[in-house]
Parts: sequence; C-alpha cells; structure tokens
Amino acid sequence: MTLKRFLVREGLSLAFVVAIVSFLRVTVFGLYYLPSDTMRPTLLPGDTLLVNRLAYGLHLPFQERPFTSWASPARGDVIVFRNPSGEGVLVKRVVGIGGDRIAVEAGRIRLNGTPLEEVELTDESLYARYEVSAQVARLSWESPQGSSPHLVQHSLLPHRSLPDAREFVVPPGRFFCMGDHRDDSPESRFWGFIERDHVLGRAERVAYSLSPARTPAQAPAGVGADSWIRWWRTLLSVREPAV
Repeated sequence: MTLKRFLVREGLSLAFVVAIVSFLRVTVFGLYYLPSDTMRPTLLPGDTLLVNRLAYGLHLPFQERPFTSWASPARGDVIVFRNPSGEGVLVKRVVGIGGDRIAVEAGRIRLNGTPLEEVELTDESLYARYEVSAQVARLSWESPQGSSPHLVQHSLLPHRSLPDAREFVVPPGRFFCMGDHRDDSPESRFWGFIERDHVLGRAERVAYSLSPARTPAQAPAGVGADSWIRWWRTLLSVREPAV
C-alpha cells in the first residue's frame, strides 16, 4: 500500500468517526460548560454537564426545531435551552409548566397559591462544599410540588436589579424557569417563558468540574492538578444533590 493510499484511507476513517461522534452529540448526548454562578449550589461555575438530548424528543443536525417530541419538561427538571434573549444556550430549573401560576418575592416561590416549603441549612461543612460564604448567603432545601427536594441559595445582601414581585401565568406548552441561585440569575422573571421547541435536553450529570477560581497556573509550586479539579463532582447526579 502506497503512502498516499494509506493517508487517504486513514483520513476517511477519521472523518467517519468525527461525523458519527458529532451526530451523537447533536441527537443523543451533549456537553455543556457552565461558566456562571446562576445555578449554585446545584451546579458550580466550571462544571461540564452531560445533557440527555433524547429526554424530550429527537433533534436532527442543522434543525432548530425537534424532529419529533415524546415528552415535556417537568417541574424540577434542570434543562438546557436556547437563550431567548440572545445567542448561546442556558441551563435553568423548571419551576412552572403550562397553566401554573407563579409568584416570586425575595426569591421565594409561590406555586398556584401555595408557598414552596424551604428548610434552611446550618451545617458549615455544606457551605464549604458548595463554596458559599455563610456571611453573604444561606442555603436551603426547597421542596417543589411533585418533584424531589433540591438545594437553593438566597443572598443576604440587598439586590438592586430584581423585578417587583408579581404573578406569572404560564401559557400552555411553555415553561417558567429559574436558577437555583435565586437572587443572581437572569431568568423567566426578566425575559419571559421558554418555548418547548427551544429546549435542547435535560442535564443529567456533571461530567467533570474544574474550579475557575484556581487554575493550574495559580497553584503554588509543587501542587498538582488536584488543587483545581473538583474530583467529588465527577459524574455527580444533577437530580440528587450531594450533602
């Protein structure tokens, strides 16, 4: 076999593998890097998420709308969707579905007239684990109706940009989404409801997590990668908080 034929064959094999992996990433699974603080404590800045692209339907390459749908996001799901106010994608938690009445005041949610139960956490080790200062924020268990409890964060500092409290009625086929960092998250209170066709998938696990606050270049001499890799978050379930 000549060198030219060998290179052509290997190039075609590589192109085939790249095409298959790209197709699977669009239709079956995806990776999403979280750069922001808006989903803390459930997700931390530097998390890379495994996203189930088949959770609600089938997406084909180069198509904005799903090819077919077989399910809808439920309350409590953490979803990835196209940014309704600009380019890129966002990750938030579904708080309300079609027909729900949502009221938010000081980060606390009232769903269909009933406040969601919250239990404040005082364990200092949990604040350290989720990199939260107890002097500026508090962590709570929130128990949504019909879904499992999850952690949320409330700021103890005054905020200037939060909209006035009012009630939102979710239209059919749309979703009201919020970040788990309830006082520092652009979400449905600001840019409205999420359309079903804009949902790209459901976040399932943290593939891996790198602390953006401490990169290898910032580590002291002689300190290895362990200083910035959050090993405890590897393959962590998004639905089951580690406490």
